[in-house]
Amino acid sequence: MPFYNVVFPLTASAFRRVLAVPKCSHVALYIYPRLLLTLLVQVHYSIRHQVRRNSVYQEELNPVSFLVKALKTLLLAVKCFFESAFEKERGWELLTSSEDHHRGVGLFARVLIQNSYHYDLLRILYLLVPFLERGDEEHQITAMAFFVELLVMSEAKRLPDLYCLNRLKEGLDNKNTVIRALCIRGLVNMADWPRKDIKILLPAMTQGLSGMNGKLFLESVTEIEKILTGPESADSIYNITLYLQELFDDERESIRASAIFLFGKMVKIAKKNNELSIRQQILENIIPLFLHLQEEDSDITQNCKYTLDESTQFLGWKLPKQVVCEKAWYEHEEVLDEICQYLVQKHQGTLQRFLYQSLFYTASPLLPIRRASIMFLGFLILHMDSKAQKVDLDVINHALEVLLHDNDESVCLAAAHAHERVFAVLSQQLNGSDGKCKPVASDTNEKQIRNVRPQSATSIRSNSSNLLSIICLWKSANKK
Repeated sequence: MPFYNVVFPLTASAFRRVLAVPKCSHVALYIYPRLLLTLLVQVHYSIRHQVRRNSVYQEELNPVSFLVKALKTLLLAVKCFFESAFEKERGWELLTSSEDHHRGVGLFARVLIQNSYHYDLLRILYLLVPFLERGDEEHQITAMAFFVELLVMSEAKRLPDLYCLNRLKEGLDNKNTVIRALCIRGLVNMADWPRKDIKILLPAMTQGLSGMNGKLFLESVTEIEKILTGPESADSIYNITLYLQELFDDERESIRASAIFLFGKMVKIAKKNNELSIRQQILENIIPLFLHLQEEDSDITQNCKYTLDESTQFLGWKLPKQVVCEKAWYEHEEVLDEICQYLVQKHQGTLQRFLYQSLFYTASPLLPIRRASIMFLGFLILHMDSKAQKVDLDVINHALEVLLHDNDESVCLAAAHAHERVFAVLSQQLNGSDGKCKPVASDTNEKQIRNVRPQSATSIRSNSSNLLSIICLWKSANKK
């Protein structure tokens, strides 16, 4: 490797100087397809296998920078003037990133197609066919990333199944998640090919999503979504929604926003196909969607509104329009009050499910979610009144007592108010009194925050094994 890192940059630099000579342009045009692919593969090798450089001399011989310069010179030599379009999309940055190299190669191919370099692309396409079977992982990823983009060309439809469909089907079982994602994209690009029923591969494509990281997974789901039509897509939609709901709590806002949006798209497709198999998945995520509506990121809130709208339409619910809004509950409690009032009046059969979901999210590391779930618990129980079971109230009461000692002041305050409402309902049930619950005196909040000691974990488990078991089951079901 040290020898490679010194020699190859010098070779690339010398080659770049040769290409810059005007008389060599016809030679460059002749060897362009093979040379282009070679340089792209060498970029991938370099960013994956670079050794640490301890001297200024070695730093100056960074192979990636020499390879990029050689690529740029090659494009100019064959009169491919699209570098500005490629750079505008952060192409060089993607191409030279270990994580995003395949995205950079795909973008490179798409820009070539958009700029009508079809003759060169046809030569590259037929060169890629044997290229896909050679080399190691880096070689295969780079070649596959270019190949799948070229499948949108009409000329690609002449390829025998052995070289395209069969190879992509095999790639769905590859241990490398990037290769599986590229094969999914390639198959979707072939969806309009004559005599190719790509939909029969939906189960294998959905199975191929397993183990992908958040960004790669969402990109692949976006591709699969393009061919999810008809009754044969039901199982795929169900499995994809299971995967998506796991990403609702991803630490990256962009991943959460995309996962929520795609969940809404799955619901919309299922609604068109009259698929009822995901009804339970929707019910499991109604409360999480309301809670994520309280996040501060505008993309997340907008996607939550969209997905809530699709979900409630699927369920046949008629939520008051004003409740699906971006108003913060801690400033507009009347919005939350109206949501809980609607749920208690119209959907009594699912109230306990909603309590469990909200209680689960009181442990969320995301402050807006944790605070919103606490507020939701207090208002829902207040409206449930005598419908709330004592075992549920006891567990929630214990959980709120622990939350009174949260590190965030707004969470402590929300927990104190919710605790007051739960205590009021408990008191009414114990006293057997009639009429509306009367809230505890306002100075109780301060006393609770100062004096209430959290119950031990053993005590909570012993007093509420049934409810906590259901919560654990609900949590594990989401991860399947």
